[in-house]
Amino acid sequence: MAYKRKNGSIDYQALVNEAERIDPDENPEKVVALLEPYRNDSNNNSMFYFFLGDAYKDLGREKEAIDLYNKSIRLDSNNCLPYAGLAQIYHKKGKNKQTNKFIHEFLIRAEPFMEKLLKDGPKK
Repeated sequence: MAYKRKNGSIDYQALVNEAERIDPDENPEKVVALLEPYRNDSNNNSMFYFFLGDAYKDLGREKEAIDLYNKSIRLDSNNCLPYAGLAQIYHKKGKNKQTNKFIHEFLIRAEPFMEKLLKDGPKK
């Protein structure tokens, strides 16, 4: 599958769609192999960094996952999903204060995020 547009830019949404199809929970190595070559400063797709962070989390590379989740949040602080990933990592580490913080952040964003997702439908 080609991820370059005719104008030479990268179609980050197509990469996100493919990463979601591959499923970082089931195939984290494949998601990393797909997304890592396109990780750069011009990429401002929050979901790209969420999926890459999720794949690294599932590979046990928690520091990289935390960095990627935080980048995802910087790009779109209303995206609830990276907060859930951070809560999972900190829960696994036994850090209850951080876990609770990220669960709280997830919950206050989840309903509006899901409403927008359902309203907009899947991205093509």
